[in-house]
Amino acid sequence: MASIYPKQRSPYWYVQFRDPRTGKLVDRSTKLRRDDREQTRKAKQLEAQHTANELKHGGLAANGSWDWVSDYLAGKYSDSPLTLARYKQAWFALKGYFDAKGIRTPRLLTYEQCLAYIPWRQDPPTESGVRKAAHNTALLDLKVLSLLMRSAVQRGLADSNPALQLGIKRIASREKDEITEEEVVVIERELATEPDYLRFSWQIAMRHGCRLRETCGASTWKPSRRASAFL
Repeated sequence: MASIYPKQRSPYWYVQFRDPRTGKLVDRSTKLRRDDREQTRKAKQLEAQHTANELKHGGLAANGSWDWVSDYLAGKYSDSPLTLARYKQAWFALKGYFDAKGIRTPRLLTYEQCLAYIPWRQDPPTESGVRKAAHNTALLDLKVLSLLMRSAVQRGLADSNPALQLGIKRIASREKDEITEEEVVVIERELATEPDYLRFSWQIAMRHGCRLRETCGASTWKPSRRASAFL
């Protein structure tokens, strides 16, 4: 389905849509500026027009499925790679839930199914391929779902957004234990053979009160079993 999105170093909104005649994905500038409220409104109107045109001519999402979600996220968050990665993770888990529950289209989603997602996400069936997650992670997934359902309503794929204002609250995080001098020795020994940026991250964390994972960004590095207990 159609979506507008920004590009780095460009003042204009870009629009992405699937040509209903050829089925090819089209990506072009709208020549409408992002810093102008009226032009932004016109860009959103253009997005809606392309979406309606796809549906009218039998576009890929005309059957009301979830096929449009990946393209929508990729376009909307193209300039925010960390946000895009997190939202893709949420969508992977949500899609696993939909497949398990037979929720094949946005129109089939109910308020009760949104509430039931929390316990499912905390203990998903093995065959779903979804990993267990904490309550707050599941809650973030539902916020992503609310965003997707809002778009589904705009696209005419659902009558309402059942994921809006569920009234589920976050659970306060457990207070982390203070790292002792003995544990510092273990961590620094484990980091001695790791890349320099990890040791620098550790030094930043110790001086600013951060967890090491909070200073490593999107690194794929994983600490050893002994060190991970303190990180």
